[in-house]
Amino acid sequence: MQNPLEVSIESVLTELNIRFEREGLHRLDFFLPDFNTYIEVKEYHTDRVNQQLKDHAEVILVQGKQAVETFCKLLKGTI
Repeated sequence: MQNPLEVSIESVLTELNIRFEREGLHRLDFFLPDFNTYIEVKEYHTDRVNQQLKDHAEVILVQGKQAVETFCKLLKGTI
């Protein structure tokens, strides 16, 4: 079952034709190759996220339902 927060971001990236890869290999949720940037989505803080951020440069961490909603609105230019 997919994380609904990740689904929200994936839907907006797809809607806006922002090229992305789902990141199983790097243990992060999305990779935006045109920007050489990762996106990691968390509902809550976890100890694991510390290592994920430490292991990778250029990561946008979006944590929490409201943060995901705001991030999606920012991408769409609706706020």
